[in-house]
Amino acid sequence: MLFEGLDLVSALATLAACLVSVTLLLAVSQQLWQLRWAATRDKSCKLPIPKGSMGFPLIGETGHWLLQVFSKIFSHEALESYLPKIQLVIQDTLRAWSSHPEAINVYQEAQKLTFRMAIRVLLGFSIPEEDLGHLFEVYQQFVDNVFSLPVDLPFSGYRRGIQARQILQKGLEKAIREKLQC
Repeated sequence: MLFEGLDLVSALATLAACLVSVTLLLAVSQQLWQLRWAATRDKSCKLPIPKGSMGFPLIGETGHWLLQVFSKIFSHEALESYLPKIQLVIQDTLRAWSSHPEAINVYQEAQKLTFRMAIRVLLGFSIPEEDLGHLFEVYQQFVDNVFSLPVDLPFSGYRRGIQARQILQKGLEKAIREKLQC
């Protein structure tokens, strides 16, 4: 036997200690969460508290709300409505790829295709191709620097990430304004 030196009693005692520790940890963390919630809420606000408890984020009411939102976005009907737009984007991309006689970098082109689909299909923006290419480069700059050391120095990755985020935000705000005017 693998555990010859251990008897059943010590194994059960260890299991019981682990279960008690986990239960105690959950109880203490719930109490600390409630204390933090009570200490940080705005007491001058007279708005009613929403239904439900003040439980952990992404558990309980928040999880149900997110499930409802994502189930609408990714329902069969919604996915079926995305298909013609996705096919159009893929056909345009394949046409552009086939017009270039030189080899293509599949990884980078797949990233561009995914970005183009997210902008055109999921967000519903029709951005010109040259602006879309610029936004993709800025997005890549943001992704490359999103997990850099958070030291705000000139020419640091963190600063480049912040600048890329600001450019992306301005570009998306411009696209939203144009879409609202149509």
